[in-house]
Amino acid sequence: MPFLFFPQFIFSISVICSFLILILGIFVYLNNRKILVNKIFFALTLSTVFWVSSVIMRFYSDNQEIILYSARLSFAAATLIGLFLFYFSYFFPVKNQNYQFKSGLIVITAIIVFFLSLFTPYVVKNVELIDGDQKDTYGFAYYIFTIYFLSFTGLTFFNLISKHKILPPLELLQSRYILIGLIISVSLSLLTNLIIPITTGITYFARFSPLTLIFFIFFTTLAITKYHLFGIRVILTEILVGVMGILLLIFSFLLPAGYRVFAIGV
Repeated sequence: MPFLFFPQFIFSISVICSFLILILGIFVYLNNRKILVNKIFFALTLSTVFWVSSVIMRFYSDNQEIILYSARLSFAAATLIGLFLFYFSYFFPVKNQNYQFKSGLIVITAIIVFFLSLFTPYVVKNVELIDGDQKDTYGFAYYIFTIYFLSFTGLTFFNLISKHKILPPLELLQSRYILIGLIISVSLSLLTNLIIPITTGITYFARFSPLTLIFFIFFTTLAITKYHLFGIRVILTEILVGVMGILLLIFSFLLPAGYRVFAIGV
């Protein structure tokens, strides 16, 4: 079996991606806690960590109840990701002047989908273990979730692209880097979490979905280091890169043992 498909390797990279995205969010938030976009980006990173954690719980546990609960948890977390992606793209790097929306309606819709995903069997009805693989049985609200998430991600791309003509050169470059990272990460995540499971019934590839964050982390970090994204200057950029490097070094030693403890314990 190729090295890429070793469970320990996937587990390790998933945890590293989760911590790196969290560090990015904290760093951006602490850089200027008064800016709305920074707050939304931090909420987006927390939701992403929430989602990655649920995916790890699901695919590295043998407990049927934990698998089912974490599967529902992953959809609930994805609901929040869709919401904050939309808000972030609407206000980053400047507010979209092409249209306005009812914030209350957006939030209520997200709350309903979140509730259906986490607390009811209407999105994920059941998860069966068949020959070591997991097969989801979906309820009627799965299609509501799908429409919700596709709509919000579509609006996210529209928001970022529609502002390109009015942005000054520096903010345009920042926006393009964010857009590229999001397109790659979201597209691959949709493939592994929605398209393949609903068309084939196979959820095996969903365990690789946290790895899609690598592209968003890479392009966001690149935009920070090259174009001072979120107003982060040279010294702070060096600190951010240094912290990420130290974390990667630490996790490279700790994660193999962590995988064994998690896999056995859960």
